[in-house]
Amino acid sequence: MIRRNPLNLEGAGIPESDWDKAELNGVRFAGANLSRANARDAKFTHADMRHTILDGADFRGSLLDYANLTGARMVDTNLSYTNLNGAVFKGANLIRTNFTMAQMIGTNLEGVDLSNAVGLTVDQIRSARIDAATTFPAYLPEIHAA
Repeated sequence: MIRRNPLNLEGAGIPESDWDKAELNGVRFAGANLSRANARDAKFTHADMRHTILDGADFRGSLLDYANLTGARMVDTNLSYTNLNGAVFKGANLIRTNFTMAQMIGTNLEGVDLSNAVGLTVDQIRSARIDAATTFPAYLPEIHAA
């Protein structure tokens, strides 16, 4: 059972913050500015990160399972080696977001523009939820042909 954190930081302006190894399951960051945050090896399971600014943030090795990232802005965000199982990215702005080795089982990418994403694989896409409106990087020709 995941213990939820009652911390509410909705709309907070906390760029360049340090969340390294933090346990923030269920935290509410909706609308916050976490640009350039260090969130390596942190736990954000079930976090509410709707419309959060995550430009340049480093989530390498973190748990974001079932996080709600609807409408989040992620320019140059590092999600490598991150668990994103069941996370929701609907309407997220993903530009040069790094997904190298990220776990994405059941991740909701429906309607998401992934054309500028980095490090995505066919296996990641096949394990995620996609639809006809989801766009993919040119380096994944197998997806375009399907």
